[in-house]
Amino acid sequence: MKIILVHGGGHGAWCWYKVVAMVRSQGSVTAVDLAASGSDPRRIPEDVSSFDEYSQPLMDLMASVAEGEKVVLVGHSFGGISLATAMEAFPEKIAVAVFVSALLPDIVHPPFYILEQHFEQLPDKYTDMQTKSIAIPGRSEPFIISILQPKLLASSLYQNCSFEIKSREKKRLSNQIEMKIILVHGGGHGAWCWYKVVAMLRSQGYSVTAVDLAACGSDPRRIPEDVSNFDEYSQPLMDLMASVGEGEKVVLVGHSFGGLNLAAAMDAFPEKIAVAVFVAAVLPDTVHSPWYIFEKQNFEELLDKYTDGVEVKSVVIPGRSEPFIIFTLLPTLLASAFYQNCSIEDLTLGNMMVRPVSIFKEDLKNRAAFTKERYGSVDKVFIVCGEDAMVTLDFQRWMIQNSPVKEVMEIKEADHMAMLSKPEELCQCLTTIVSKYVW
Repeated sequence: MKIILVHGGGHGAWCWYKVVAMVRSQGSVTAVDLAASGSDPRRIPEDVSSFDEYSQPLMDLMASVAEGEKVVLVGHSFGGISLATAMEAFPEKIAVAVFVSALLPDIVHPPFYILEQHFEQLPDKYTDMQTKSIAIPGRSEPFIISILQPKLLASSLYQNCSFEIKSREKKRLSNQIEMKIILVHGGGHGAWCWYKVVAMLRSQGYSVTAVDLAACGSDPRRIPEDVSNFDEYSQPLMDLMASVGEGEKVVLVGHSFGGLNLAAAMDAFPEKIAVAVFVAAVLPDTVHSPWYIFEKQNFEELLDKYTDGVEVKSVVIPGRSEPFIIFTLLPTLLASAFYQNCSIEDLTLGNMMVRPVSIFKEDLKNRAAFTKERYGSVDKVFIVCGEDAMVTLDFQRWMIQNSPVKEVMEIKEADHMAMLSKPEELCQCLTTIVSKYVW
């Protein structure tokens, strides 16, 4: 019996990752991203401006259920309205519908009636959300977009959820200085993959920001429609670095392909970076173009090795001499080469959240080497992941030899996703680095 999980407003399939991991061992389960939610590439209101458009992924999934089969539909919060819509359209395909603290419409009033009743009973404190009003041609009323703010999430949605560190008291940094740490994800991932590290570091008093690069995580841009070169891909990090105040310094931490984004930021803002930390990350030198690292890694051979684990799409973009290549990391590769030491829950989260990515081959081949005077002037620390099956131990050692760093640290049992498989050890490394290179 297939179980279909439908998220609430502002969330996505990702919020079911623990449930999916538990249930999947016992049967078939699918968590769906409604339109413009989770990793769905559509955007509100550009692509999604009606409830029918928002619910379409669920309707498409229900339409694909074979004749004579039945599913269990589970909806949460605002997802109850999406459930009701599917129940109205496909009653013969639904064995039972489960409303988990979800909006439960009746058969007398229009669906908005339940929201009117809900809004009337909400305390004033629950109105702590950002709203934006947009005029859409053909609509009699403004189209309202709401964004749930962290204060509301903490007090009213997630108040009983884990903060990752429950028993450790928050430590204050010496001299009450909050050193900002900026975390940069690798290819296909997003700020979400740092969630354990962010929680642990914040519990100790550090100011931490995990950035979504363009067309990654919850960033609404898309590859290649909105992002077709490395500079566009890196822009969110560059904007964040530009916002760092004069005289301030940050600790930059990059993972995997994010090492190149770190290098770009180091070349542009060396005076704003106290130390740069490469976590099994691409570590360029000051002699060759950034693509040199991929040549030495035999990237094409690597693709051939993992041919069943990567979906490759070639797109012709006017003005480019080479096809623009987009990669999607498939579950088999994530399980065997990225997340092999992670919990089944974190692997499930990765499968839900990973988005298509490019490594911008033409841009990186034609880009000049990062400069010794700027990129090379920033202190660098490399954290080796000892059981990384994607960026092997030998290749990590080669990168360090090719482009020497100030210090090398190692997490022996970390797979490629050290922030998920060994978050405490990684945080220990980072706090040690801050104490050594900042004060």
